[in-house]
Amino acid sequence: MRRLVIALVLFAMGAGWQCVQADEVTIGLQVGPTSMDPHFFISSPNQAASLHLFDPLMGRDDEMRLTPALATDWYRIDDRTWEFKLRRGVRFHDGSEFTAEDVAFTVRRVPEVPHSPASFAAAVSEIAETIIVDSHTIRFRTRTAFPLFVNDISRLYIVSHRVADGATSQDFNSGKAAIGTGPYRFVSYAPGERIEMVRNDDYWGPKAPFRRVTFRVIGNDAARVAALLSGSVDLIEIVPPADMERLAEDPRVKLWQTASARLIYLHMDHARTVSPYITDRRGRPLTENPLQDHRVRLALSKLINRRAIVDRVMFGAAEPAGQLVPSGLFGHAPDLVAEDYDPDGARRLLAEAGYPDGFRITVHGPNNRFINDGQVTLTVAQMLARGGIDMRVQIMPANVFFQRAGLQEFSLFLVGYSSSSGDAFRGLRAVLASWDPPEGMGANNRGRYSNPVVDELVRAALIEMDDDVREQLSRQAARVAFADIGIIPLYFQHNVWATRTGLRYNPRRDERTLATNIRDERQ
Repeated sequence: MRRLVIALVLFAMGAGWQCVQADEVTIGLQVGPTSMDPHFFISSPNQAASLHLFDPLMGRDDEMRLTPALATDWYRIDDRTWEFKLRRGVRFHDGSEFTAEDVAFTVRRVPEVPHSPASFAAAVSEIAETIIVDSHTIRFRTRTAFPLFVNDISRLYIVSHRVADGATSQDFNSGKAAIGTGPYRFVSYAPGERIEMVRNDDYWGPKAPFRRVTFRVIGNDAARVAALLSGSVDLIEIVPPADMERLAEDPRVKLWQTASARLIYLHMDHARTVSPYITDRRGRPLTENPLQDHRVRLALSKLINRRAIVDRVMFGAAEPAGQLVPSGLFGHAPDLVAEDYDPDGARRLLAEAGYPDGFRITVHGPNNRFINDGQVTLTVAQMLARGGIDMRVQIMPANVFFQRAGLQEFSLFLVGYSSSSGDAFRGLRAVLASWDPPEGMGANNRGRYSNPVVDELVRAALIEMDDDVREQLSRQAARVAFADIGIIPLYFQHNVWATRTGLRYNPRRDERTLATNIRDERQ
């Protein structure tokens, strides 16, 4: 009987840790991509998935510094002309050769992808002319002097003009058009459930460490941790802060973490006089939107105890924020610090604004996109309620939340932003500049905040070729926007991954979970 029990235990252990094979790895994601079309949605989960199948012209290392990818060299000919030398010998997964025509086609396709919740169009909005010099040299003429062009163009994942011409996003989801030059090849995609890939053994770069990769979407934090401990996955992203201490002491697990460029903040409805989720305390619609009053916005910010959120909800895996980027990144302004918690001052401001008894408002948020996002949304609501605001809360899956947020359905909502280039300017342009898609401004400005001074400073920085001057312009734009409470910054979250013992993960500041960053320590 004892031998039978031991045999059953060994069998269970073998079944539980079946993914320990050196040539396969299974990854547990909190939220998966909404499409395998690399140009459909600019969200981090979509971009992370795309990086396995497709390559950009320039990549980013773990600290978000530019590195060569499909372009081996790039330089500015004049203030409006940039030339890129393309890597030779690169082939798409179908065996066709990568050339400048694929880059030119990608630039044309990006702004034409329909139904995008947040488009990549801003990355090509400054391009006035694309010139194919030869099969592996391409030039771009920008509309004005544009020093950040390289950062913008680096965000595009290059697709084959032979395959993707006329292809829909569904064609990418089915695998028909998911033909890239990346380190992995498409096998299957089940939205919200699973992605399977196999190694591209003809990849131009370093050989991917695993022959086969499976991504499983496990939105529930407890279930994701349980999957790691049971051995059904080898790595999980977005480790729940409440479990970090326990996992750090577990010999089966290793934690890998780094500081993040991800800001979690509250966006507000700035544009509408009558906002859909704001009423008086009896539920009657207000004829004026309180969020259009600076005193109200400042009061909301003062009612939020950021340190308490960091310590009690994020368990220390975050830091209070007062601007778009943390210290160490381009454009960070040392004088922009987190708003002090001041409930008495907040109540005085509300009374001055004509709301001594507050008002009723619903705060919306996702429950499976950012670390502890549902709990943070609830905590923010509780803090605002203590200041006399009659709060309602609605949290929902990220795919539903972002679709509705993009349609401006909310009055107050929790969201996050991470600059893919590691600088404040991109966030200013995307989140706080007035919404103007043809100009590539305000792509993520779902609250429709608008300040002409901010716009003027952002436009000045957009064409400033001197990095030091551009950084000063970015800092000044941030000072104006945050003094105006364009958004309410809460905290910068930290990125934490967990692997089974025997694996190593090189953590990334941009929070992307990449199979190419996993290594088997036994090899």
